[in-house]
Amino acid sequence: MAISTLPTLISLRVVVIGGGTGNSTVLSGLKPIIGDGLTAIVNTFDDGGGTGRLRNQYEGLLAVGDLNQCLMALSNSPAEELSLLSHRFHEGLKNGTLGLHGQTLGNLILTAASQQHGGNFAEALALVARMFAITGKVLPASYDNRRLEITLLDKTVIRGEHEAETTEIPSFKGARVGFNKETTISSEARAAIKSADLVVLAPGDLYTSLAPNLVVQGMKEALENATPVVLICNLMNRSRHTAGFTALDYAQEYERLIGAPVIDRILYNTQAPDTDALQSQALLGSYPVEIDVDALRQAGYTPVGKDLVSREHVELSENDALASSRSTIRHDPRRMALALMGIYFNNGFAQNGMRKAA
Repeated sequence: MAISTLPTLISLRVVVIGGGTGNSTVLSGLKPIIGDGLTAIVNTFDDGGGTGRLRNQYEGLLAVGDLNQCLMALSNSPAEELSLLSHRFHEGLKNGTLGLHGQTLGNLILTAASQQHGGNFAEALALVARMFAITGKVLPASYDNRRLEITLLDKTVIRGEHEAETTEIPSFKGARVGFNKETTISSEARAAIKSADLVVLAPGDLYTSLAPNLVVQGMKEALENATPVVLICNLMNRSRHTAGFTALDYAQEYERLIGAPVIDRILYNTQAPDTDALQSQALLGSYPVEIDVDALRQAGYTPVGKDLVSREHVELSENDALASSRSTIRHDPRRMALALMGIYFNNGFAQNGMRKAA
């Protein structure tokens, strides 16, 4: 099937695994193509920013920030309503007495829904999904309320995503990623991967956003039985955790963390980002990920290169406490979606996977 002639909806089951911005970007591109066959599996272990303050305030609450981003990406609500849900409160006249500075309304709604359902987060998430009128599903990687733990090669233990984000260490390569207690994949996430025609590992912060999903017990076995699994390579490295990482570094770290060789294709960008944007990111110590196609092939991977970079200007909220660490060079949702469909249909994966075109 020619990708330029794709029908509006394709009857496929696609699972996207990741964190916040990277996951939601992939979802927004796939939504008009895949429709209700789309499922997001999301990191629920964040303890930084607004979602971290909510977790500290309300015992037992899962991290809601990344869930909120993915719900909005799949929502069919009007743009004005979505803008309201993504609104971040600014500092109040009374110097932030209510503690709302930086919080999004969507995060607060998810928190309220959890309270109204007595802490039953599955029911709370289903309620908010109906409120947002989403296409597809948003699922937590696990319902276990845990804190991230990263053990570096020198045995230093970093506890919590917030501590990791504020740790200025250039490379976490080889680090053990786990949790403060045993953590198991949610039954819904396991079932979604088992029935998927395509599994996508979204771009994002490897050790704090992606890895927590990949190291929950049961994820390794679920991904080992999934085909195809496509890794979307990051556009940029940051000055910490992944400084100087190549595409090969990312692929090998993903599979080391998962504990098995599961990646069938690596999708990478071939288009240079805007020069001004690159200069701005360089001031933050952020540089493009090097793509060595020959090195990837020699290591047994199958790389696929496409123009994936967005041409749109990214506006960051002045009330976002993490704005300074967020890259303004992003993937283009539509380009990524079409590239993923090209991989699926042009590499033999569709022979047994695709059921029918809508």
